[in-house]
Amino acid sequence: MRLETCSQANSIRQEIAGNKKESSLLLGKKDLATIGEVVLPARGMAFVKLRAPELKDVAHLFRADRSDQDINFHVRSRYAHLGLHLPDPNANWLETFTKENQTEDTGIFVLVENHCARPILIEDNTDIVRPYRFAGPPITGEALKELLTKRMIDLTGEKGTDWEFWTHPDHPEEPYGIELRLDPRSRMWIPPRDNDEPILIDTKGETNRREAVNDLFVAIDDPRFALPPDYLCISSTTSQVNLTDVHGFIDTSLPHKGNKKQIASPAINGDQTDHVIRTEQDADEGVPDSVVITFVH
Repeated sequence: MRLETCSQANSIRQEIAGNKKESSLLLGKKDLATIGEVVLPARGMAFVKLRAPELKDVAHLFRADRSDQDINFHVRSRYAHLGLHLPDPNANWLETFTKENQTEDTGIFVLVENHCARPILIEDNTDIVRPYRFAGPPITGEALKELLTKRMIDLTGEKGTDWEFWTHPDHPEEPYGIELRLDPRSRMWIPPRDNDEPILIDTKGETNRREAVNDLFVAIDDPRFALPPDYLCISSTTSQVNLTDVHGFIDTSLPHKGNKKQIASPAINGDQTDHVIRTEQDADEGVPDSVVITFVH
């Protein structure tokens, strides 16, 4: 099920734009950058100092009518692919941590885990996380099915093979999201190096976020490298996903049919999504074979 032309996809977006409601996926207007340089040890953790944001860039997250859901941090994709994870992504304290309330050099330390088998060097002033909040419930039941009928959620592949409706254990009576099959041929990881050289990727140039890290990956069945039992498995869906006026959220907690825990990079911005979904999942209890995504407008 695909939009046949780019112009068809654009016409749908333009038609929706005239009556577009405020999105339920609230993103900070800018990433939060680091203060100072830090090396995250392989399969370890360290505190990373974040720069206070401008109030104007985050104030929309705190309106009282938005939601009772927490504000969290979303690790930017290129760093999630490497294996960076915030064990406590809660960012409700962000309202008091703005430049209006701080001195210019004030920062706050956030604990960051490195799931990679190599150290990772984070340079000063590196955009690493973005705050986000969902201000509405997920789209479920017939409304979710209608989004596929209208191709606002547009998936390649076949239902029952590449994707299937997913029901929440607490709401088994109706579809609550979509479970997407992960391509076994796409499974990758980043092996260690004998010299323990830290990874440093290009974040300042125009390098595509995936191209910046792709050369680091090897297939999990590459015979040159011994696969440890607790590696981070990077996989891609068999379906290409095109979203129109819809945003997604990768489930980060509920194991389902081999769905392992996704690290803290769960937000899928529908305005920028027309590709396969790449996931970062712990494989300490087996190889992941699917990922669950819920959707909001």
